[in-house]
Amino acid sequence: MRRIRIGEALIAIGTIGLFVLLFADWFKGGGVSRSGWSSLGWGLVVLLVAVMAVALVTVVATVARAKPAIIVGSAVTTAVLGIVTLPIALVRVLITQPDLDLGLGNGDVTIQTAGYLGLVALALITAGAWVALADERTDAPESAYTPPPPRPVPGS
Repeated sequence: MRRIRIGEALIAIGTIGLFVLLFADWFKGGGVSRSGWSSLGWGLVVLLVAVMAVALVTVVATVARAKPAIIVGSAVTTAVLGIVTLPIALVRVLITQPDLDLGLGNGDVTIQTAGYLGLVALALITAGAWVALADERTDAPESAYTPPPPRPVPGS
């Protein structure tokens, strides 16, 4: 667990938070409330699941001391998916709320606390991936460079 730094910690907190918050009510209107899973639309839910899955791979690979290519690759994918998904989620939650299958307009649907916290959790995942990419871990023992011994001079 010592390998977890601030970037991976943000990713882990955001992923767990987003997963839990998707079960809570994000929208309410007309006497009906809907969870994040059922109200955000299948396209956004697929993107959110992809972000959470790749974020989980980033954290688990870091803890398991996987090859740097796996860790960096999953962090890059998490950052890219987060950067793509966050604006879509912001528009869906803050501007074009779902009609909750009742034909309600935006003014009739209210955003619940879980909806705002879900956006914060998604932002944490994205920011955590960005921070994890900036962390080169040059002070880690695995990053220490020991030069090879000098070769002998030919013919001596």
